Amino acid sequence: MNRRTTLALLVAGLALQPASANILVNGSFEIWSGGYTPSNQPDRIFNDLTLAVPGWQFAIGLSSDIYRDRNATGAQSAYYSAAHGDYLAGAGSFGTLHEGVSQTFAALPNTLYQVSFQMAPGGLNYSGAWIEHATIGSSWRVDVTGAVPSPVSNSYNTNLAHFSASATTNPLAWTTQSFQFTSDAVGGNVTLQFTAYGDMTHVFLDNVVVDAVPAPATLASLCLMGALGHRRRRGWARD
Repeated sequence: MNRRTTLALLVAGLALQPASANILVNGSFEIWSGGYTPSNQPDRIFNDLTLAVPGWQFAIGLSSDIYRDRNATGAQSAYYSAAHGDYLAGAGSFGTLHEGVSQTFAALPNTLYQVSFQMAPGGLNYSGAWIEHATIGSSWRVDVTGAVPSPVSNSYNTNLAHFSASATTNPLAWTTQSFQFTSDAVGGNVTLQFTAYGDMTHVFLDNVVVDAVPAPATLASLCLMGALGHRRRRGWARD
């Protein structure tokens, strides 16, 4: 087996591996309808229980809202900055009341999945003034339930001592977080839920991605091992 043949088999084996793709629907919250924007809160699409965000459940705790990026079409202020696209989601934490969002998706049996998302601390702007400040930081608690061997729960803090903003700009400090989980032997529906925690403040969410971690390129590995064994036994054939 010469090097050209081995390379061809290796490429063929890699080509058989499935491409990674986001399993979630509307992971960046770009599609929505309903809701309303209060006159004193520009670029906040308030969830009055008419807000519909395909793929997502927004009625957890009190409610969660959609926010418009300051550079998006129709923006009325420079208050908010999305991590991806023109919109972001936000949820509040008020004492023992915690808002959140969730999405349910179908998982294959015994499959390793990776969850990644972007998060930022923040507040709400009323009539040009910021009325909330994350004095002890704010966080998402992320839970995975359903077709998993046991529930998964992780907390991600913004790690900022406090959130401050000028009267015109919300300097959202986006950070990327990720973790993995494995589905159970049967597979089925898995629910991914984000719940806000903090002291009278909001935490923002954007660019949520769930994808299956590709299995090892088995055929390609076998081809490569076979080629190396052939080389040890007989040396490389000349092209």
